[in-house]
Amino acid sequence: SYFLVFHRPALQSPVFSAFWQKVGAHGDIWDVIIRYEVTLTRTLLRAGFSHTPVVDTSREQDGKANWSHYHPDRLLAYRVPFIKIKSLPLHFAPRKLLDEIRAHSAYPIPLIEDHYHRYYRPDLSLCVTDPVANPAPVDAMPSCIQTALHVHVHDPKILPHIFGNGAPWAHETDVYLSAPDGTPCHEVASTIQRIAPKIPIKEILPYAEGDHPWVVHAGRFETYDVVGYMCPDDVAMCDSSTLQPRVWQDNVPVSWAPWLALFAADPRLGLLFADRPTLARCHPTDPDKADDLDFLKRAIRDMLGVRRLDTTDMDSMVVPSAPVFWYRPDALVPMLDWLRANDDAPCGRRTRIALRLLPVYSTWIRGYRFRIIASLDSMSGSLCHQQAVADQAERRARERLPLTLHYHLMRRLRRLQRRATQIVKMEQV
Repeated sequence: SYFLVFHRPALQSPVFSAFWQKVGAHGDIWDVIIRYEVTLTRTLLRAGFSHTPVVDTSREQDGKANWSHYHPDRLLAYRVPFIKIKSLPLHFAPRKLLDEIRAHSAYPIPLIEDHYHRYYRPDLSLCVTDPVANPAPVDAMPSCIQTALHVHVHDPKILPHIFGNGAPWAHETDVYLSAPDGTPCHEVASTIQRIAPKIPIKEILPYAEGDHPWVVHAGRFETYDVVGYMCPDDVAMCDSSTLQPRVWQDNVPVSWAPWLALFAADPRLGLLFADRPTLARCHPTDPDKADDLDFLKRAIRDMLGVRRLDTTDMDSMVVPSAPVFWYRPDALVPMLDWLRANDDAPCGRRTRIALRLLPVYSTWIRGYRFRIIASLDSMSGSLCHQQAVADQAERRARERLPLTLHYHLMRRLRRLQRRATQIVKMEQV
């Protein structure tokens, strides 16, 4: 019903006009389907008109399936002029489908990708698009853009893993350190200066026990255009490589500037984070995924406020591999406001979970895009995208399995019924 063509006699028929005059607004899509979608053809048939499909799927393999949902590639092969936008994430290879559209039509693929980033949840848009970031030219970073880096240091022993090994930094970036009350700040500063003397330490920010430094000091960075946050203490896997900026681009020492220049090139870019390593896929850092999903769904509903979002089919998450990311302060306002209203757990535990799960969704709620710096061991696109496609395929298989079993059982039952009927007739004869 999403693509209909009527000839002039049908359009001028009183039956046609009478049908559309009865159409009303309904809150449930199934009411629309039952009342109008499946009755239009029947109504016209009773009035003496005929019909024919653009593609007759009854003679095709898997003809019982909804091709408009599950087989958009076959519709493209038949030169159908439209496919449903929601069919892309249901396809087993959405990127391949986009390549086919690009090869056989002049339709602008960036328009499809932008639509998904803007209107579909990140876990769904990531099935279709792969927002891998490529470093921008260093000279693309305007000097007027102010950047800051907030590094939370609970244990000074972690400092060599962050600033050691000659790790380069954008010297134009103001570096802030946060440390618990009672930490000898002068020792922290002297340690960093000894490890990396060119790094400008702007200030060391204290925080009280029971608070979380990001929530306490996030307001300090509102005047910056782009802010980096790094919390090695919250990294679930002891892999110091995720803390090094040099591994974010082909394992070659580079400055942060080519990555930060992406924010200058794209005003809609709100969050930039590193892809998760293969090790994190093989050995998930979140043993209880169900709890994380429940937490994420509740937080999303609260952050959206009066807006509604269906999360019943949500079974995967788009999260940074570690609490290490760059962001526009405005992009994380929903998450910050929600934390300030709900962070009643001891020692900021809720905040630590939120910083691991919510940055991408807060960015999306605010209308910004997120980009991923691909992992070194990713052979094709980002590992986040590959995992999202795998999760979607698994969910689709779970949904279709009962239908498939029902179809085969009913087919077997009909065969048995026909055989029984034949036996009865033979006995009667």
